[in-house]
Amino acid sequence: MKKIYFKIPDIGNLHLHKILLQIDDPPLLFVCTDSNGKYYLGECIDSYEYPYEYLLVSTTIDILIKMLTNKMTMYEAFKKSPESIAYKIKNTEKVKQDIVSSLPLNNVADEDLPLKGAFFEIDTDYIQKYILELCGYKIHYSTELLTETLY
Repeated sequence: MKKIYFKIPDIGNLHLHKILLQIDDPPLLFVCTDSNGKYYLGECIDSYEYPYEYLLVSTTIDILIKMLTNKMTMYEAFKKSPESIAYKIKNTEKVKQDIVSSLPLNNVADEDLPLKGAFFEIDTDYIQKYILELCGYKIHYSTELLTETLY
């Protein structure tokens, strides 16, 4: 069973899917998934002292692939969320006590987002394998949709 990373009202439990950038604790840029397989792009916006504060937006496999392959900036990846809601989370000792607030994505301050024009420039085997994994999910999902449409 995967460890619950966040608990978001009206969404449920989110599990850490992949850490994209981590220097110390906590992860600075990461991907979570919910019980329906939906993806969320997250970043730690205050990692200097505990409790940490995070920003989370829903995302798609296409957006993640574009961000990880430098076809889209990290800022754009957050702003192109398929939903217009962002979540700010201040974590506590227990996930169920985290302080979660939602706000319109347009109201997220630029200072809480990655720098405009900054690309994800980490090119390691770990990231390359994750890109391939995401491409595999995309192909599988597209095949399922095609099969459902044809029959």
